[in-house]
Amino acid sequence: MDRYQHVIRWGMYAHIHKEQFQVQTDMITKKPIGVNFIIGSGTTFQGKPPSFNILYIDPVTMLPVQFETHAFDLDHANKYDEPKWDLKLNYTETYGM
Repeated sequence: MDRYQHVIRWGMYAHIHKEQFQVQTDMITKKPIGVNFIIGSGTTFQGKPPSFNILYIDPVTMLPVQFETHAFDLDHANKYDEPKWDLKLNYTETYGM
């Protein structure tokens, strides 16, 4: 990653049953050089509803400027027989970025 950090700015990986992100660091200086978003899946898992993400990208820099996670409200769907997706996380608001 060090060698290509000027080209590879961020990564996104999917279908893990929990959401997380990884900060990549330079091998020598340990300074942050990139971020990987690991997003949830559209399937159910114990204690985690299905989810999807929306990533907004700056068209000039191709860097993420906003990231949202929406989660399926399974209790609502079972009770009212209709789907309901709730905004679970908005990175700029949640993390004050």
